[in-house]
Amino acid sequence: FLREELQYAKGYEKRQKAFHDNNDQYISVRELWSIWKKSEVHSWTVEQTVAWLAETVELKQYTQKFFENAVNGSVLPRLAANNEQFLTKVLGIRDPKHRSKITIKAMDVVLFGPPKGSHVKDLVLVTLLTLALIGCFKAYQRNREYEKQLGEMLLDMEKLRETEENLQKLERNMNSSVTSDQELDKNHDEELQALKLELE
Repeated sequence: FLREELQYAKGYEKRQKAFHDNNDQYISVRELWSIWKKSEVHSWTVEQTVAWLAETVELKQYTQKFFENAVNGSVLPRLAANNEQFLTKVLGIRDPKHRSKITIKAMDVVLFGPPKGSHVKDLVLVTLLTLALIGCFKAYQRNREYEKQLGEMLLDMEKLRETEENLQKLERNMNSSVTSDQELDKNHDEELQALKLELE
């Protein structure tokens, strides 16, 4: 499986020999085995392994076979290695798609540990949704406040416009009053002049 996935063309046997002779520059078989023995998955009970089969692999139909054959965490490398005799004859998994699915999921859990619960994702999702709702509510409140302020500002502008019109009217009235007073004064002066002329 790994050879196909990683597309090893040549040198596979040499790498295998170096690995099994503890001559690999990255990790040895002993280190790998030690890590596996200490892993959480290795110490899974039959119930935990069956729960993994039902929930993560989603193949509930084989749970009874796993119970009957006491498949616990320490057996998972046999599933990951695609041990066909064990999968087919002992566990009775005839469907090649199901065998492949179990093999891939077992390899995943052996190499990378137990699947992370979706509770964290759910919690993050609920938190984000709550924050989004709070943000929408705040935006709605701000929008209402801005609309209210805009309405008040428009009312103030309307009052200001009316006041300006009244002021202009008053100014025109005063101008016309001043003009008429000036005309009266002028007429009065003319009459005085005329009277003076008559008296002389």
